[in-house]
Amino acid sequence: MPDKVHIHLNRCVHLARRNACFERGLELLCVPTRDLSARNRLEHIDRVVQLLKKANEHAYLAARATDVRPREKDFIHFLELILDAVGSIQFMMQHQVHLEQEESFLCRFLETNSEESLLPARHYQRRADDLMEGLWELFRLVAKPYRMLEDETAQDFSEDERKRYEHAYNTLRPELIELFPGPDNGS
Repeated sequence: MPDKVHIHLNRCVHLARRNACFERGLELLCVPTRDLSARNRLEHIDRVVQLLKKANEHAYLAARATDVRPREKDFIHFLELILDAVGSIQFMMQHQVHLEQEESFLCRFLETNSEESLLPARHYQRRADDLMEGLWELFRLVAKPYRMLEDETAQDFSEDERKRYEHAYNTLRPELIELFPGPDNGS
């Protein structure tokens, strides 16, 4: 059964990629964006969505191995929950941007000007902010279980897998910071 062997051999690399993408996504979600324009906030949240989707993809690939702990399965569900919440924020921000741009399809269709669409645009902004605050409260709780997950996973690694994990993580991490910068290009 070479496929199962292949899955197990790459498990440590997928876990490294999962963790690097998740951690960068979490860092970006915790960056204050209230002072940014709606368009820049949307671009920022789009980067977060990309990172979390990659983390989720690698979580699933790693979980294809036969010896997956319950905490790892729970983490996959947690990632899905976060992706859904961030996706909702993304939709709220998209609606806000469409309402604030008089040239957008939505304003053309509704035949509104910027003054008329200001109130619904602010409504969408408030909903996005409320959802973000809820996520921040959830992230406050994730540090301990995430470290426990990392510790459990590391215990299962052979010396070679540990080295491969560290190499994959340490190689990808700086790339993610460069490819997915914070809104001020410095975080």
